[in-house]
Amino acid sequence: MSDAAAARRAGGRGGRARRALRAAAAGLPLAAGAAYPFAVHLGLRHLDVRALALGVGALLAVRGAWLLRRAEPAERRRLLVPLAAVAAPIAAALGSRDARALLLLPALVSGALALVFARSLVRGRPIIETIARLQAGPLPPDEVRYTRTLTRIWCGFFVANAAVAGALALAGPLALWTLYTGALAYLAIGLLLAGEQVYRAWRFRRYTGSLGDPLLRRIFPPRAERGAGSRLEGAGAHAGEGSSGGSRPAR
Repeated sequence: MSDAAAARRAGGRGGRARRALRAAAAGLPLAAGAAYPFAVHLGLRHLDVRALALGVGALLAVRGAWLLRRAEPAERRRLLVPLAAVAAPIAAALGSRDARALLLLPALVSGALALVFARSLVRGRPIIETIARLQAGPLPPDEVRYTRTLTRIWCGFFVANAAVAGALALAGPLALWTLYTGALAYLAIGLLLAGEQVYRAWRFRRYTGSLGDPLLRRIFPPRAERGAGSRLEGAGAHAGEGSSGGSRPAR
Protein backbone atom coordinates (compact mmCIF):
# COMPACT_ATOMS: atom_id res chain seq x y z
CA MET A 1 0.00 0.00 0.00
CA SER A 2 1.32 3.44 -0.92
CA ASP A 3 1.92 6.15 1.65
CA ALA A 4 -0.84 8.25 0.09
CA ALA A 5 -3.37 5.42 0.34
CA ALA A 6 -2.38 4.75 3.95
CA ALA A 7 -2.78 8.43 4.76
CA ARG A 8 -6.25 8.50 3.17
CA ARG A 9 -7.29 5.42 5.12
CA ALA A 10 -5.96 6.90 8.38
CA GLY A 11 -7.76 10.15 7.62
CA GLY A 12 -10.99 8.28 7.01
CA ARG A 13 -10.68 6.46 10.33
CA GLY A 14 -9.91 9.75 12.07
CA GLY A 15 -12.96 11.40 10.49
CA ARG A 16 -15.22 8.57 11.62
CA ALA A 17 -13.79 8.79 15.14
CA ARG A 18 -14.40 12.54 15.27
CA ARG A 19 -17.99 12.09 14.09
CA ALA A 20 -18.53 9.41 16.74
CA LEU A 21 -17.16 11.70 19.45
CA ARG A 22 -19.41 14.55 18.29
CA ALA A 23 -22.42 12.24 18.34
CA ALA A 24 -21.51 11.04 21.85
CA ALA A 25 -21.16 14.63 23.08
CA ALA A 26 -24.50 15.55 21.53
CA GLY A 27 -26.10 12.52 23.17
CA LEU A 28 -24.99 13.44 26.70
CA PRO A 29 -27.81 15.97 27.28
CA LEU A 30 -30.34 13.38 26.07
CA ALA A 31 -28.86 10.81 28.44
CA ALA A 32 -29.03 13.28 31.33
CA GLY A 33 -32.64 14.14 30.46
CA ALA A 34 -33.58 10.46 30.31
CA ALA A 35 -31.90 9.82 33.68
CA TYR A 36 -33.76 12.68 35.41
CA PRO A 37 -37.15 10.89 35.83
CA PHE A 38 -35.49 7.79 37.27
CA ALA A 39 -33.38 9.91 39.63
CA VAL A 40 -36.49 11.77 40.82
CA HIS A 41 -38.43 8.52 41.19
CA LEU A 42 -35.67 7.08 43.38
CA GLY A 43 -35.06 10.34 45.25
CA LEU A 44 -38.70 10.78 46.23
CA ARG A 45 -38.57 7.42 47.98
CA HIS A 46 -35.49 8.19 50.08
CA LEU A 47 -35.10 12.00 50.30
CA ASP A 48 -37.05 15.03 51.38
CA VAL A 49 -38.51 17.02 48.50
CA ARG A 50 -36.39 20.08 49.33
CA ALA A 51 -33.18 18.05 49.55
CA LEU A 52 -33.94 16.46 46.20
CA ALA A 53 -34.75 19.86 44.67
CA LEU A 54 -31.46 21.29 45.96
CA GLY A 55 -29.47 18.41 44.45
CA VAL A 56 -31.24 18.62 41.11
CA GLY A 57 -30.95 22.41 41.07
CA ALA A 58 -27.21 22.29 41.73
CA LEU A 59 -26.59 19.85 38.88
CA LEU A 60 -28.76 21.80 36.45
CA ALA A 61 -27.12 25.10 37.47
CA VAL A 62 -23.71 23.69 36.54
CA ARG A 63 -25.09 22.44 33.23
CA GLY A 64 -26.78 25.77 32.48
CA ALA A 65 -23.63 27.76 33.26
CA TRP A 66 -21.62 25.51 30.94
CA LEU A 67 -24.15 25.97 28.12
CA LEU A 68 -24.23 29.75 28.52
CA ARG A 69 -20.45 29.95 28.55
CA ARG A 70 -20.13 28.01 25.28
CA ALA A 71 -23.01 29.69 23.46
CA GLU A 72 -22.74 32.68 21.18
CA PRO A 73 -24.48 35.90 22.33
CA ALA A 74 -27.47 35.31 20.05
CA GLU A 75 -27.78 31.70 21.22
CA ARG A 76 -27.68 32.78 24.88
CA ARG A 77 -30.94 34.64 24.44
CA ARG A 78 -32.54 31.50 23.02
CA LEU A 79 -31.30 29.46 25.99
CA LEU A 80 -32.94 31.75 28.54
CA VAL A 81 -36.44 30.32 27.95
CA PRO A 82 -35.47 26.63 28.50
CA LEU A 83 -33.29 27.56 31.48
CA ALA A 84 -36.15 29.53 33.05
CA ALA A 85 -38.46 26.56 32.46
CA VAL A 86 -35.99 24.37 34.34
CA ALA A 87 -35.51 26.80 37.23
CA ALA A 88 -39.23 27.46 37.84
CA PRO A 89 -40.29 23.99 39.09
CA ILE A 90 -37.17 23.63 41.21
CA ALA A 91 -37.89 26.94 42.91
CA ALA A 92 -41.52 25.88 43.39
CA ALA A 93 -40.46 22.58 44.95
CA LEU A 94 -38.13 24.41 47.36
CA GLY A 95 -40.91 26.77 48.41
CA SER A 96 -43.85 24.41 48.60
CA ARG A 97 -42.30 20.98 49.21
CA ASP A 98 -44.69 19.68 46.55
CA ALA A 99 -43.14 16.83 44.58
CA ARG A 100 -45.39 17.55 41.60
CA ALA A 101 -43.30 20.64 40.87
CA LEU A 102 -40.31 18.40 40.12
CA LEU A 103 -42.49 16.12 38.02
CA LEU A 104 -43.56 19.07 35.88
CA LEU A 105 -40.01 19.85 34.76
CA PRO A 106 -39.96 17.60 31.62
CA ALA A 107 -43.29 19.08 30.50
CA LEU A 108 -42.07 22.64 31.00
CA VAL A 109 -38.82 21.97 29.15
CA SER A 110 -40.73 20.46 26.22
CA GLY A 111 -43.08 23.43 26.19
CA ALA A 112 -40.15 25.83 26.25
CA LEU A 113 -38.56 24.04 23.29
CA ALA A 114 -41.85 24.31 21.40
CA LEU A 115 -41.84 28.04 22.08
CA VAL A 116 -38.24 28.44 20.92
CA PHE A 117 -38.88 26.52 17.70
CA ALA A 118 -42.12 28.40 17.03
CA ARG A 119 -40.46 31.76 17.63
CA SER A 120 -37.75 30.90 15.09
CA LEU A 121 -40.48 30.48 12.46
CA VAL A 122 -41.55 34.08 13.01
CA ARG A 123 -38.21 35.78 13.64
CA GLY A 124 -35.10 35.06 11.64
CA ARG A 125 -34.40 31.60 10.28
CA PRO A 126 -36.08 28.44 11.53
CA ILE A 127 -33.86 26.49 13.89
CA ILE A 128 -33.68 23.44 11.60
CA GLU A 129 -32.56 25.64 8.70
CA THR A 130 -29.83 27.17 10.86
CA ILE A 131 -28.57 23.71 11.83
CA ALA A 132 -28.71 22.50 8.22
CA ARG A 133 -26.72 25.50 6.97
CA LEU A 134 -24.04 24.86 9.59
CA GLN A 135 -23.72 21.27 8.39
CA ALA A 136 -24.20 21.61 4.63
CA GLY A 137 -23.64 25.28 3.76
CA PRO A 138 -26.03 27.17 1.46
CA LEU A 139 -29.36 25.44 0.84
CA PRO A 140 -31.45 25.43 -2.35
CA PRO A 141 -35.03 26.75 -2.10
CA ASP A 142 -36.66 23.31 -1.83
CA GLU A 143 -34.46 22.39 1.15
CA VAL A 144 -35.20 25.75 2.80
CA ARG A 145 -38.94 24.99 2.54
CA TYR A 146 -38.30 21.50 3.89
CA THR A 147 -36.46 22.82 6.97
CA ARG A 148 -39.35 25.18 7.72
CA THR A 149 -41.84 22.30 7.51
CA LEU A 150 -39.60 20.15 9.70
CA THR A 151 -39.38 22.92 12.30
CA ARG A 152 -43.19 22.96 12.42
CA ILE A 153 -43.23 19.18 12.91
CA TRP A 154 -40.86 19.47 15.88
CA CYS A 155 -43.05 22.23 17.33
CA GLY A 156 -46.04 19.90 17.18
CA PHE A 157 -44.07 17.08 18.75
CA PHE A 158 -42.88 19.23 21.66
CA VAL A 159 -46.42 20.51 22.30
CA ALA A 160 -47.85 16.98 22.33
CA ASN A 161 -45.03 15.72 24.53
CA ALA A 162 -45.54 18.59 26.98
CA ALA A 163 -49.25 17.83 27.19
CA VAL A 164 -48.75 14.13 27.92
CA ALA A 165 -45.90 14.68 30.40
CA GLY A 166 -47.86 17.44 32.18
CA ALA A 167 -50.99 15.31 32.48
CA LEU A 168 -49.00 12.42 33.95
CA ALA A 169 -47.21 14.76 36.38
CA LEU A 170 -50.48 16.18 37.71
CA ALA A 171 -52.78 13.17 37.66
CA GLY A 172 -50.88 10.02 36.68
CA PRO A 173 -49.09 7.41 38.79
CA LEU A 174 -45.40 8.05 39.44
CA ALA A 175 -44.34 4.81 37.75
CA LEU A 176 -46.14 5.70 34.50
CA TRP A 177 -44.72 9.25 34.57
CA THR A 178 -41.23 7.79 34.98
CA LEU A 179 -41.72 5.32 32.14
CA TYR A 180 -43.03 7.94 29.72
CA THR A 181 -40.68 10.83 30.48
CA GLY A 182 -37.62 8.61 30.94
CA ALA A 183 -38.08 6.12 28.11
CA LEU A 184 -41.10 6.43 25.81
CA ALA A 185 -40.64 10.12 25.04
CA TYR A 186 -37.00 9.56 24.07
CA LEU A 187 -37.95 6.54 22.00
CA ALA A 188 -40.38 8.77 20.11
CA ILE A 189 -37.62 11.35 19.60
CA GLY A 190 -35.28 8.68 18.26
CA LEU A 191 -37.90 7.35 15.86
CA LEU A 192 -38.66 10.85 14.59
CA LEU A 193 -34.96 11.62 14.08
CA ALA A 194 -34.27 8.31 12.32
CA GLY A 195 -37.35 8.51 10.13
CA GLU A 196 -36.56 12.08 9.12
CA GLN A 197 -32.98 11.18 8.22
CA VAL A 198 -34.11 8.31 6.00
CA TYR A 199 -36.76 10.46 4.31
CA ARG A 200 -34.28 13.32 3.79
CA ALA A 201 -31.73 10.94 2.27
CA TRP A 202 -34.35 9.54 -0.11
CA ARG A 203 -35.64 12.96 -1.12
CA PHE A 204 -32.48 15.07 -1.43
CA ARG A 205 -29.58 12.55 -1.71
CA ARG A 206 -27.31 15.03 0.05
CA TYR A 207 -24.92 13.83 2.75
CA THR A 208 -22.96 15.82 5.33
CA GLY A 209 -20.92 13.15 7.12
CA SER A 210 -23.30 12.09 9.90
CA LEU A 211 -23.09 8.60 11.38
CA GLY A 212 -25.89 7.15 9.28
CA ASP A 213 -24.70 8.65 6.00
CA PRO A 214 -22.44 5.75 4.84
CA LEU A 215 -25.33 3.28 4.96
CA LEU A 216 -27.90 5.68 3.52
CA ARG A 217 -25.50 6.67 0.76
CA ARG A 218 -25.44 3.05 -0.42
CA ILE A 219 -29.22 2.73 -0.30
CA PHE A 220 -29.91 6.17 -1.84
CA PRO A 221 -26.85 7.15 -3.94
CA PRO A 222 -26.38 10.87 -4.69
CA ARG A 223 -28.12 11.83 -7.90
CA ALA A 224 -24.87 12.85 -9.61
CA GLU A 225 -23.41 9.41 -8.96
CA ARG A 226 -26.56 7.72 -10.23
CA GLY A 227 -26.43 9.80 -13.40
CA ALA A 228 -22.79 8.96 -13.92
CA GLY A 229 -23.54 5.28 -13.42
CA SER A 230 -26.33 5.38 -15.98
CA ARG A 231 -24.06 7.10 -18.49
CA LEU A 232 -21.37 4.50 -17.93
CA GLU A 233 -23.89 1.69 -18.42
CA GLY A 234 -25.10 3.34 -21.62
CA ALA A 235 -21.56 3.77 -22.88
CA GLY A 236 -20.84 0.12 -22.08
CA ALA A 237 -23.92 -0.98 -24.01
CA HIS A 238 -22.91 1.08 -27.06
CA ALA A 239 -19.39 -0.29 -26.88
CA GLY A 240 -20.77 -3.81 -26.73
CA GLU A 241 -22.90 -3.20 -29.80
CA GLY A 242 -19.96 -1.75 -31.66
CA SER A 243 -17.68 -4.62 -30.78
CA SER A 244 -20.29 -7.21 -31.75
CA GLY A 245 -20.91 -5.38 -35.01
CA GLY A 246 -17.20 -5.21 -35.77
CA SER A 247 -16.77 -8.91 -35.11
CA ARG A 248 -19.37 -10.03 -37.66
CA PRO A 249 -17.76 -12.12 -40.41
CA ALA A 250 -17.57 -10.46 -43.79
CA ARG A 251 -19.76 -11.93 -46.47
